[in-house]
Amino acid sequence: MKNNSFTEYFSKIINLINRVDSRIFIFVLLCLNLLSFHLYSNEEAYFPLAKQYIDPDWIPNSFTFSEWVGTRFLFQNIVGQALKYFSFETVAFWGRFLNFLAFSFPLALIFKKFKISNIGIFLLLQLFILNTGMQAFFGQEWIFRAFESKTIAYVFIFYSLYYLFSEKYIKVAVFAAIATYFHILVGGWFFCFCGIYMLFSKLNFIQLLKSVVTYVIMVSPFILYLTSHIESDGSLINGVNIDWVYVYFRNTHHTAPLMWKKFTSDVLPRILASVGLFGLCVFYVRNFNDGLIRKLNKAVVIILIMLFTALIVNLLDKEGHILKFYLFRIASIGTFCTYILSFLVFRSICKDWRYYYRVKQFVFIAICMLFIIRVGRTVNHFMKPAVNSELVELTSYVKHNTDLTDVVLWLDKDEQSFSRRARRESWVVRKFDPGGGKKIYEWYIRVHKRDEVIKDFSKLPKLLSDYKIDYVVTKKRVRSDVLIEKYHNDLYYLYMISNK
Repeated sequence: MKNNSFTEYFSKIINLINRVDSRIFIFVLLCLNLLSFHLYSNEEAYFPLAKQYIDPDWIPNSFTFSEWVGTRFLFQNIVGQALKYFSFETVAFWGRFLNFLAFSFPLALIFKKFKISNIGIFLLLQLFILNTGMQAFFGQEWIFRAFESKTIAYVFIFYSLYYLFSEKYIKVAVFAAIATYFHILVGGWFFCFCGIYMLFSKLNFIQLLKSVVTYVIMVSPFILYLTSHIESDGSLINGVNIDWVYVYFRNTHHTAPLMWKKFTSDVLPRILASVGLFGLCVFYVRNFNDGLIRKLNKAVVIILIMLFTALIVNLLDKEGHILKFYLFRIASIGTFCTYILSFLVFRSICKDWRYYYRVKQFVFIAICMLFIIRVGRTVNHFMKPAVNSELVELTSYVKHNTDLTDVVLWLDKDEQSFSRRARRESWVVRKFDPGGGKKIYEWYIRVHKRDEVIKDFSKLPKLLSDYKIDYVVTKKRVRSDVLIEKYHNDLYYLYMISNK
């Protein structure tokens, strides 16, 4: 009797959830998981670039944030204008809010296409966004988290994906092209996948050609703009291979996962699982009669082949000349398709199983518990300060007691929010690497020089004589003839250069 009552109550909850408009349901789900005023590290990197682009006098002569706008042209104009009137935290909050709202429309179309109700959407999306590392086979890619140019691009990628499965190939090209304007690698690699998918579909050559030509025509002005402004310095600058620096020194987790320090723990298990998935797709799932399952299966197989090819390139491209183009970018879309495919296959196999409904109940309750934990984290981000109080005190002192053109050298772990909070230049920030050229060479040299000083403090005077550095921040008291202590709190020490 109790069991029947629980089943009846559970059914009412499921029916209630399923009656909600899917677009509203997806939007609320994303907000409850990820909406806050807390800036993620990528937002700490890209928002100041946008601010500096719109207002070059914000941090005068900034090395870190003065950079050619390049492929971020649209994003930096949008965010830079917003930062003229609102704080970084406010822009992060409303940027994500609008981004999640935009996501809800194409995602609702995709889930409707595959006949997945809100309860299924809840199970799939909650698992997908639970951990950013789970949003890609490998390559540390993600779709749902912060607000940046690629997350805007993914909105249009989802529209393009929907039209790909709906066999409306001109619209596939149109939305992929729009995505490319926001993030050239996200849009470019996705359309490359679409081209392969269409090539292996029952599609005549004229249809394929129309789609490709549409994409090329739409992105051509953007490509011409980029190529006309890029001045190639070559891969070698003063004996330093800047492609290697970008791929293997800074972005290995994205660009060369086989060489990443966490390969054994994070990458190898995912590669093995991907090989197993590929085998299941090729030898088992492809035999399903359901047309939608077959389409998804083909998409997953193609993306896995692209990723396996990228792994081979990873083994061969020791200099990073090819890997710098982020060959693993497509992994997140492949993972997203895999989640839906797994759901559809499980539903198809188990719909007549006598215990299917009980398993469904158990899974729903388990995901609800994970959802509650995740929402708790979101609430915590609202309630707690964005940064520690000692950093707030330090930045306040620097902002009100130093000159706008002063440069600060951090000799401990970088505080990424320091520059935009204090409105002072950090001499180098490891996270904030440039996209290439002479600037990434200079960034690389600065990182090495700072590391040398951290290892051997006697090298500090030489560094101070070679570069404009006005203040040094450490997390421990130091003794030096060239440093004068100006401020300290429980965590930080601020020193002025004595000969300045």
